Parts: sequence; C-alpha cells; structure tokens
Amino acid sequence: MGRHSKNKGDRAFISKDEFSSYNSAGSLSTRLGTDSQLPFGYCALSLHPVVDGVISPSGRLYSKEFILEYLLTRTKEIKQQQKDYDNQI
Repeated sequence: MGRHSKNKGDRAFISKDEFSSYNSAGSLSTRLGTDSQLPFGYCALSLHPVVDGVISPSGRLYSKEFILEYLLTRTKEIKQQQKDYDNQI
C-alpha cells in the first residue's frame, strides 16, 4: 500500500516492509523493541484488534469491514479520476 510512502516512520510501530528493510547494523532487539511493532491480532488498516479477520498473501491481517471500506472508497476515487480524464479529452 503506497498511501503512506511519504509519511514513513510517523507511526508508533513499523510495518513489515520497514522491518525487513533495516540493515544488520547493531542487534535487532536493540533497534526494534516490542513497542515499535504492530501487536499480534491487530488490523493493519484500522490499527485496532481484528473482528472478522482476513489474511493477505503477504501475511498482513485485516478486518473485513475495513478492507471493504477501503475498496469502496478506492473504487469511487478511480471512477472520479476516470470521469475527470474523459472530460479532458
């Protein structure tokens, strides 16, 4: 998900991609404490405990409600962008 690409590191925890991108300088336990990682069983979109869980192929855990909400808003954005593009032509 690229929507946080410009705000990398602004959360209290780190994502799976940020975790894997750290190099081997220093020990992992020194650099990454338990408070910097998303707690087990929490949705990656809402940052709350998962109610009706869905796991992505990459291993991230999401609430079904927030996945559907995200897909709905993203679909509306794409349709609006398509309409704006068609009006330009």
